Amino acid sequence: MWTGQCRRVHPFELLERRWMGPTKERDAPNLVAISDRFNLISGWVRTSVMAAESNEERADLIEHYIAVALVRAARTSSRRLCRAPF
Repeated sequence: MWTGQCRRVHPFELLERRWMGPTKERDAPNLVAISDRFNLISGWVRTSVMAAESNEERADLIEHYIAVALVRAARTSSRRLCRAPF
């Protein structure tokens, strides 16, 4: 999923911080989509960790999320997560 989103990013979107301006949805729609997805996932992880009833349960969740991230990184390292579309 991330790879597809990264491939849709046009070089134009990377210029002059277009993803931060008032017209970011028009000027950098793909970067905005990636940022929104990242924020959604990180918010979900944060909420699930904070909803745990004990520190031990929180630690277990954090370890789990780190393990998942490491597995995903290992799978994508050989083909690079975001290849430049140009």
